[in-house]
Amino acid sequence: MDKLRLKPDVNIHVDKNENGIICVKGTYTNAKFLFIDCRNLNNDEKIAEDRIVCIDGSGGWSYCQAAEAGNKYRFAIRATNNKERGKGDEKWAEIEDTAINDKKIIIEVSRIKHNNERTIGKLKVDGGVINGYTLERDGIPEELETVSGSKKRIKAGTYDFIVNTYGKHPNESLRLLDPQVPGRSGILLHKGNTPGWSEGCLLGNRKEHIIAASNTVSDSLAFVKEILNYVKKREKEIKEKHNLKTVEKKIIIIQTNEIKD
Repeated sequence: MDKLRLKPDVNIHVDKNENGIICVKGTYTNAKFLFIDCRNLNNDEKIAEDRIVCIDGSGGWSYCQAAEAGNKYRFAIRATNNKERGKGDEKWAEIEDTAINDKKIIIEVSRIKHNNERTIGKLKVDGGVINGYTLERDGIPEELETVSGSKKRIKAGTYDFIVNTYGKHPNESLRLLDPQVPGRSGILLHKGNTPGWSEGCLLGNRKEHIIAASNTVSDSLAFVKEILNYVKKREKEIKEKHNLKTVEKKIIIIQTNEIKD
C-alpha cells in the first residue's frame, strides 16, 4: 500500500499596514517551498514575487512590501512540495488590502449592488481600520443622480469631506463639500437603516442591509459616530506628526463591480 501523502496547506493575514508598508504573515504545513506574489490592483501590475524555502515542512512565514498609500494590493501565497508550478501538490491563499495614507484620511465606498429601491456598498476607512456598509437610494435613471431634488444617489467620484457641525445631523455626520458633488448640495454620510432616511445621502451601517431589522437606527448612529471619532482623532494625530494646519479628507465612491440584483 502506498504511504499516505500529506498535502501542503498555508494561510495568510495582514500583520501590519502603516507608513507605506504592508506586512503579511501566516503558517504552513507539509510544504517544501512557498511562493509569494504581490500585485497592485490599481494598475494590475505585478510588483514583487519571491520564494521562501520552508524549514521542517511546517512553521510560520512573513513578508513585507512597500506600498503606495491609497492603492489596493493583492498578496497570493502558494505552498508546494515542488519548485515547478503545476507539479506536485499545491495550496493557494490570498488576501487584499489598501495601503493606509499617512497624511490623508480616506473613506472608500464600493457600490456592490442596486435595484429600483436602494444601493448597497461596502465602506472602508483608511484601508480597513473601520469596515461596514452604506445604504443609498437607487440611481435609476442614471441622469437623475446629478439633478437637485431627485432624491437619487449621487454620482460616483472623489469628494472632500468635513465633520458636519451645522444643518441636518450636526455633530453626527460627515458633509461632502457642495461644489464638488455634481448638481447636488447638502450631501451627508449619516445614520439611517432604510432608503427612506436618505434624500441622496449615504447611510452608514455596520451590517449589510437586507431588511430594516438588519441594523437599527441606534446601531447606525453608533457606527457613524465611530467613524466621526476616528476621523477627529486621526486628523489630530496627522497634524501633530507632520506639523500640518489642514488634513485632506476624502470619500471615494466607486461602482466598477456593481451588479443589479
